[in-house]
Amino acid sequence: MSIRLSHSASSRYQECPRSYKYHYVMNYRPTVQSSALLFGTAIDKSAEHYATTKDFHETIKIFNDTWKEQEISGKLTDLRFLLNFTYSNRDLDLDLLKKEDFDELTGNTGCADLDTLERIIHDKGIVGYKELQDEHKLVFNYANWLCLKRKGHYMLKEFKRVFDENVEEVLGTQVKIDLEDENGNSVVGFADFVFKWKGQEKPVVFDLKTSGIEYEEDAVVKSPQLGLYVFSLSEKYENTRAAGFLVLNKNISKNKTKKCKECGKDCTGSRVKTCDAIEQKTANGKDIRCNGEFIETMYPVARSQVLINDINEHFVETVVENFNEVQKAIQAEVFPRCFSNCYKYNNTVRCAFYSICHEGKFEDLEVKESK
Repeated sequence: MSIRLSHSASSRYQECPRSYKYHYVMNYRPTVQSSALLFGTAIDKSAEHYATTKDFHETIKIFNDTWKEQEISGKLTDLRFLLNFTYSNRDLDLDLLKKEDFDELTGNTGCADLDTLERIIHDKGIVGYKELQDEHKLVFNYANWLCLKRKGHYMLKEFKRVFDENVEEVLGTQVKIDLEDENGNSVVGFADFVFKWKGQEKPVVFDLKTSGIEYEEDAVVKSPQLGLYVFSLSEKYENTRAAGFLVLNKNISKNKTKKCKECGKDCTGSRVKTCDAIEQKTANGKDIRCNGEFIETMYPVARSQVLINDINEHFVETVVENFNEVQKAIQAEVFPRCFSNCYKYNNTVRCAFYSICHEGKFEDLEVKESK
């Protein structure tokens, strides 16, 4: 039996071979979905559209449509109304929501007002998401969905800025990787972009990422995924060894300003609740403060990282060698459990297949429907 292996499949096998078997062989999927992958898909699809057309209006429309509806376990699903959908604690930022967002939240969930939403958020922090009533889960998740929709707009605006300032030529988008050996085994994947990049002598193979944290400066040279892409595409693109991450950060810089209605003093950054400008002194030398109310304005901007580096030949060879070894192990049906990887991210996220391995329970899983 020949094996078609992607980077994500190989990574899953190396983290836990039994997890690979459950996901790729037995076709199990968790009934509770993470928003991160589907949000990243919406960003990828719309960013690719901008790179090929430079039509930003249509780019936002594509993002809105894709973030609203995607395929989950073989079924086309409206993401707004999912209860079994998890969001990161950093996804929700009520400051980013506009009046029309609150109107939509009210119209589609029955949430009465901001106070009701804040009370649900407070309760979720105390008892946890699972213990919320279903109607409160709907409100909480819909608010998260709206926040990520707003964040997606700011992130794509930042992608547009970075693209317009640096890309001299688009050489490829979603460039297919398909390496096959003499036994019919293959490594497959898609490089997000290949760009002629300002200041770079040769084309750069890029992977677009969305993240809530900063990437390390040496992330490119340590990435097996980019190593594989360079190995596959170097000859096609001027023998380049240059690869890069273009990272769009999900934590939006809000850039709030605070000015006094009465005297116009800029109190941005201060914690005072009313204007502390001194207007005059009394006869006995006491200060008379303005005490005016503030006008607060916000100018949200997404942040980005561009990391570019040459990937050395030895690392590329070891990446390909590792793929070959993983393929052989899969063909031999070697699927041991790796208990050290049952939890990730400082023990905050549990493997989707934890219950099978530790308790023999399948209740949190479903079989992906075949098309």
